[in-house]
Amino acid sequence: MKPARTPTVLVPIDFSPASGAGLRFALQWASQQRISLVCLHIVYLLRPTSWSDQRYRNYAQAEKKRHFQQLNDFVGKIITQAATGKPDISFVTIEAISPDIALQQYCRRRKDIDYICIGTNGARGLKKLFGTHTGNLITHSNTPVIAIPASYRRSAITRILYASDLADYTPEIQRLIRFAGPLKANVRTLHLNYLGEIWLNEDSLKTVLKHQFHYPVDVSIVHADPNLSVTRNLQRQITAFKPSMVVLYTQHRDSVIQRILYPSVAERLSFQAKTPLLVFPKTGKDSSGAKLSTAKTTALLRAK
Repeated sequence: MKPARTPTVLVPIDFSPASGAGLRFALQWASQQRISLVCLHIVYLLRPTSWSDQRYRNYAQAEKKRHFQQLNDFVGKIITQAATGKPDISFVTIEAISPDIALQQYCRRRKDIDYICIGTNGARGLKKLFGTHTGNLITHSNTPVIAIPASYRRSAITRILYASDLADYTPEIQRLIRFAGPLKANVRTLHLNYLGEIWLNEDSLKTVLKHQFHYPVDVSIVHADPNLSVTRNLQRQITAFKPSMVVLYTQHRDSVIQRILYPSVAERLSFQAKTPLLVFPKTGKDSSGAKLSTAKTTALLRAK
């Protein structure tokens, strides 16, 4: 059997406490599974109009060298505090203006990047409407994004809550198992059932998933409170289950107007995250079709 490729995780570092939290999560992950970490710092340089090209090149070179050393020192200090041993790690500094765009461009150049693990302080007010760097990544990045709250404290990744509309669950769970399997983490699929939807039989769904996947995937089907938003209903379940991390799949929304009027659940959760959040981009066609699309499975799961 061909050995699985070691995942490569991009960890943006801006020397803030939030980026330290993102690194601590990545180090915890590295203590449970062999992964490669790429710690990346973005340098934003201003050029006075009076400077010659040579003067600016000298300045830029010196600043990049200084930031590279600062990156090494920052990461080294957190690794020492974490006491997890020496991870497989590399350091990169790039010059850019917009961090979220620069990170996406870097991932397009580095095809081996599997995840972006980024710390976040959340957002309020206008930032919540127009997006944070993390929110922009979640809604635009083709690379899965792991949003880590600034308050994160290291703990083993053992319990994963996968919130699903069950519209396209087969490839989504398969992809999730590739992430959870090496961590030996338990997976619980959560479906929020709203008034007027087909009620699915929880035991029957467990049987279907048991035969379909060679990995233990638990199931919870919960009546959603119609007076609360999807995000608030989901937060209730997160509080009750206390997972190590939450997993969502989200559709990208390209329009600014779309994002203001219809922000994704994943983006809203990243604004107020208290639990690490892994967001996979949905692929292929819009998955808003009937959940559990095969007629045989749907019939099996109808409430009796």
